[in-house]
Amino acid sequence: MEVNTLFFRILISLPLFPAFASSAAVVKSGYWFSGSDFPVADIDSALFTHLFCASADLDPQNSRVSIPASNAQAFSTFSTVVRRRNPAVKTILSIAGDSNDFAAMASRPSSRKKFVDSSIRLATSLGFDGLDLSWIHPSSPSQMADFAQLVTEWRRAIASSENGNPLILTARVFRSPEHESGRYPVQEMAETLDWINVITYDFYSPVSSSPKTGPPAALYNPGNQISADAGIRSWIESGFPAEKIVMGIPLYGYAWKLSDPKRRDGFFSPAAVNGHINHCMA
Repeated sequence: MEVNTLFFRILISLPLFPAFASSAAVVKSGYWFSGSDFPVADIDSALFTHLFCASADLDPQNSRVSIPASNAQAFSTFSTVVRRRNPAVKTILSIAGDSNDFAAMASRPSSRKKFVDSSIRLATSLGFDGLDLSWIHPSSPSQMADFAQLVTEWRRAIASSENGNPLILTARVFRSPEHESGRYPVQEMAETLDWINVITYDFYSPVSSSPKTGPPAALYNPGNQISADAGIRSWIESGFPAEKIVMGIPLYGYAWKLSDPKRRDGFFSPAAVNGHINHCMA
C-alpha cells in the first residue's frame, strides 16, 4: 500500500478563552512541517480552528526571522491555500531553531528587538494570524528569565503594532513547567501568551541515547511513568491557566529494533539506537 509521508502533530484543547487575540472557544490545531512530503493543499482545514506552518528560521547572524528560499512558495501561499476549504481557519507561523541560537538572541535587548520586529513584519506580510515560539529547552535559570523578557516584549510590540487585528502569540513547550534546566516563567507566560502547545508526546523514541520500547504518547500511565495526564496536571498545578493549555497528540508512529530479538518483554525492552521513525498517513 502506498502512503503519503505526513509530518503532522494535532493539538486539541478543552474550552479555551484566551485573553488576547484568539476568539475561538475551542482550539483544534495542527502543525504542518515543511520537511514533509504532504502538500499543503491536501490538508483538510475544515477539521481545524488553527493551523501552524513550521517553521521559519532564526538567523543567528542577525537575530532576524526568515524563511528558507526552498520554502518561500509554500509559506507565502500557506494561508491562502488552507482557507480555500475553511475561510475561518487561523494560520500561525511557527519559529524554530537551535536552542543555543535562541538563547543568544534572547540574552540581549537589541537582538530581541530585531527578532520581534522581523517576526511581526514577516507574519503580517504573508497573511498569518499569529506567531508561535518553538524554543523548547531553555537550559538555565538565566535563559528562562530571558524567555520571560522575550515574550513580554513580543506581546508589547504586537499590541502597539498598527495591524488592525493583533497577532495571536503562542509557544510550544516541554511537557512539564519544570525540567533539569529550570522552571518556565509561568506567570509571565500566562500574562503574555494566548496559549501554550504542550509536547505531550515523544516520551519514548527509538533515536534516544539509551532507547527502550515505550508508549510515545501515553494519555494515562498507572505504572507511574510519563503521561500526558501528568504533564498537563503539572502545568495546571504550577498556576498556569487551564483554559490556556493545549495538549498535543502525535499523528505518527515509531518502530524499535530490539537489542535482543529473542527477548520480547513488551514495554521498556532494551532497543538498538538505530531504530526507525516514520510519519505517515494511509
